[in-house]
Amino acid sequence: MMKPSELMVGDWVMNIQNQQPEQVCEIREHMVMLAYNDLYEYDEFEPIPLTDAILKINGFQYYHKNFASLTPDHPFRLEMVEWPDENGKGGLWVVGGIIKIRYVHELQNALKVCEIDKEIKLED
Repeated sequence: MMKPSELMVGDWVMNIQNQQPEQVCEIREHMVMLAYNDLYEYDEFEPIPLTDAILKINGFQYYHKNFASLTPDHPFRLEMVEWPDENGKGGLWVVGGIIKIRYVHELQNALKVCEIDKEIKLED
């Protein structure tokens, strides 16, 4: 289950009820409002895994083996690493500096913290 401290307004999450990605519009202590003004408890949505395809749709390009960035000289660089999750399952982790990014909302938050104004898309 996700926690309020993990989210920011504008983050993408997966609505478990309709299996559609939706953006967070409002964050409350026990509930979150998603795109269509519906309130959901924190166990009614889940994070969206960050994939190579999502990175490419958003303009990230590989410039060196496992490294991706928005341009060759852009200071925000991502290192793609295969890393098992807490359940021992494999998954794509993105290591940006010293943080591990596994989900779309984590990438969105890392970009915001670095003051990079980038709207993340899930598809073209």
